[in-house]
Amino acid sequence: MNKRELLSPIPYIALAGILIIALKYTIIDFSTIQGVSMEPTLKPGHIVVYSRIAYGVKIPIIHRYLVKWKMPESGDIIVLKDPRNKLTIVKRCQKRVGEELFVIGDNRSDSIDSRDFGLVPINLVEGKVIFYK
Repeated sequence: MNKRELLSPIPYIALAGILIIALKYTIIDFSTIQGVSMEPTLKPGHIVVYSRIAYGVKIPIIHRYLVKWKMPESGDIIVLKDPRNKLTIVKRCQKRVGEELFVIGDNRSDSIDSRDFGLVPINLVEGKVIFYK
């Protein structure tokens, strides 16, 4: 096997890697549930798949919407950045107040949510959960 044959798959592998990264940061992503705040719906260890474009297209680095076509609705399970520390959390949208959301965990007695940290700006929403297991 010559050197050219060995190098021939490298551009394809690189392209596949770039496409996977682009997909993860723009279209769809996944997260693992760590806590109990969304029980009984989501339990620790569950994997959630979420659409990053369910509500619009965001610019990843600055977390601002380039285009918004829908707002989270009451009952949506959303992935968002915790307004206190920017860690990724999963909560249910309880209601929308203009450009802000009141989010709450399904396990009301063991959830830190909008009752503790207040309304969440829409730009902190990462996406809508579309599948979990």
